[in-house]
Amino acid sequence: MVRFRVQRSSDVEDVADREDVYVSPEGDQGWTILEVEDEEDLRRTVEGQDVEEVQPVLLAREYVAISRARGELEDSKARFVDDPSGALEEARQAVGRALEARGYPTSEQADEASGSRQEVLREYQATDTGGSGSLEDTRGAFNRLSDVLDRVART
Repeated sequence: MVRFRVQRSSDVEDVADREDVYVSPEGDQGWTILEVEDEEDLRRTVEGQDVEEVQPVLLAREYVAISRARGELEDSKARFVDDPSGALEEARQAVGRALEARGYPTSEQADEASGSRQEVLREYQATDTGGSGSLEDTRGAFNRLSDVLDRVART
């Protein structure tokens, strides 16, 4: 969701031809919901506009999937001490379900994704230690999964 700076009537006129911009009845805020592939696409889309704020918006099912993945990631952290590789695999599965809910392609089709989504998929794939990584490798992969979830919510 993008909020355009609307301070005078001429600001509203600048975005009046857009079918995806909504202005409050008082005319002091102009919001739009834009579907874009990634941050680069967003920059191109709003280029030349006076943008005040950008907030990602998720479908409810995507939000729920990411929230569940965060919860499962936290739960698996508690099991890390007893079974590091098992806990990591559980966490990877949870993040994988969030990726699927957000419409990310499978690993085999990663090259079909946009640039920023390909980066997220590479980061996710890099968390696979194959069960044979050192404890430090496993811990690092676990921590990167949290970063992957953060990016999934924005891309």
